Amino acid sequence: FWAEMERSNIDFERKEPLRFALEKGRFSNVEQGIDAKNHWGSLKQLPTITNIYTQAEIEQLDRVIEEDEKKRHEVLKNCLAKKAISQTQYLKFGECMAYFGRSNLFDTYFSKEQVDELYTIWKNFKSQ
Repeated sequence: FWAEMERSNIDFERKEPLRFALEKGRFSNVEQGIDAKNHWGSLKQLPTITNIYTQAEIEQLDRVIEEDEKKRHEVLKNCLAKKAISQTQYLKFGECMAYFGRSNLFDTYFSKEQVDELYTIWKNFKSQ
C-alpha cells in the first residue's frame, strides 16, 4: 500500500506509533498501548521490525511497554485504595480499565473481588 502511494506520487504523512513511543517514552493513545502489550513480543522478532529498529530501540520499546503497564496499574490500585475515582482521573481510569481488560491483566494484579470493586467504583462515579 505505502509503496503504491509513493509510486503514484501521492503526498502523505505516515505516522509511526513505535517511533513516537521511542521519542516521547509513551504511546499517543491507549489503543496503541494495548496493541503493543498484546503483540510486541512476537512483532519485535520480525525482520520488518529488526530491519527498522536497532536492538537498543527494541529494548527501549520493551521498557516503554513495561512502564505503561506499571503506570496504569498504579492508577487502578490508587482508585481501589481510595474506593473512588478523582474527577481528574476519570478518563485515565477508563483507559486503564480498557487496557487491563483487553490485555488480560486483571488476573495478574487483582483478585476477582478487587476487579468487581473496580467496576463498582466506576459504575458509581458521580461527576461534580
